[in-house]
Amino acid sequence: MKVLGETLRALAQREHPSDDERALALRDAFRDSGISIASERMWLIAPQPVVKASNGVFHCLRRICDGYATGTPVGSPEDRARWEARGQAAARMRKLMRENLGVGPLTERHSPLLDDYDEPAGR
Repeated sequence: MKVLGETLRALAQREHPSDDERALALRDAFRDSGISIASERMWLIAPQPVVKASNGVFHCLRRICDGYATGTPVGSPEDRARWEARGQAAARMRKLMRENLGVGPLTERHSPLLDDYDEPAGR
């Protein structure tokens, strides 16, 4: 999830010869990331609540990819909303996975809030 997200963001920020080539690069990155294989594994072995949560993360990443492919600028309000939705979906998935594994809850957020990226270090 992390690698795919960073790859999508980097590709969206990069110059491309055309909009079609940007879209192709983003969709290729999504396909080549292995997230579809990981998702299928979840469908095979995880309990239903974890499957549902992981499927939510998958679809959030798909919406991020599709948004960039259609020209949504990185950091735009629409982009930020998609990333926040992905963060919330991932947090839910991690919570359910940890419960399923019998380990304690997390006491901190795995990823910073999007607004945290706007603040210089040390503030």
